[in-house]
Amino acid sequence: MSWCDKLASTPLVGFKLDPMIISSDRYLDTLAPILNREFEGDTATFQIEEVTSTSIAFVNDAGFRYTFDPLRVTVGFHHRIRTRLVSGGPPTIDMLSRPLPYTELLPEVIERLIEATLLLPNARERGIRRLGIVSSTSVTEDELPPGIARLISYMGKPWAGGLESCTFTLAARLAERDGSYDKCSHTIVKPEDPTKLVSLTFDWMREFDEPQAANPASLNTMTASGQKAALEYFEELAEGSRFDEHVISGTT
Repeated sequence: MSWCDKLASTPLVGFKLDPMIISSDRYLDTLAPILNREFEGDTATFQIEEVTSTSIAFVNDAGFRYTFDPLRVTVGFHHRIRTRLVSGGPPTIDMLSRPLPYTELLPEVIERLIEATLLLPNARERGIRRLGIVSSTSVTEDELPPGIARLISYMGKPWAGGLESCTFTLAARLAERDGSYDKCSHTIVKPEDPTKLVSLTFDWMREFDEPQAANPASLNTMTASGQKAALEYFEELAEGSRFDEHVISGTT
């Protein structure tokens, strides 16, 4: 089982495309096949969260949030709840989204992203410049994966008492191949209040030297390869060999 599954991480996946100005009204028109599915009877099961002249974001009750702007399209998952009034008693809270493991949510997020991208105006004329896959996790300090606990400990080495709290972001290039390279931005927030959860955000990215075609075959191949590489890297982070001081220093 993936560490992302054990820690109930949530995914976000996105493409960075060749820039194109599209009005928010036009987004609504072209995304109608997605939004028209989001009704129960006469009731809409989605909410428009942001609208500007050239961008839009909406979320459905199942927890999938879509964002569109001149450079990017993303789909992520966030748990959704609803307060319901009860006759003769206090309100209750209903979970609208289904809590699923990260490795089950990720393929669905990718499928929704591909569908949304292909619906964009002039989609096949726009190149894909970057694929990004994010893992977001909130966890108690005593349940941190060993690799992340080791990283936080390593960052606190200059101080005898360790780190009471910290906020840091590390961006690193991971691997290069013909036509692309991988990198990851790692953001860790450990609050001073010990009752609050540690926040872990790992943003894995594949940058393409040349824009990639935005067609079904290309997008499916690109995301399948990216999903495999990102999951492998997230596991490497969690297991922690990359942060083993003996490995880093080359000693045994």
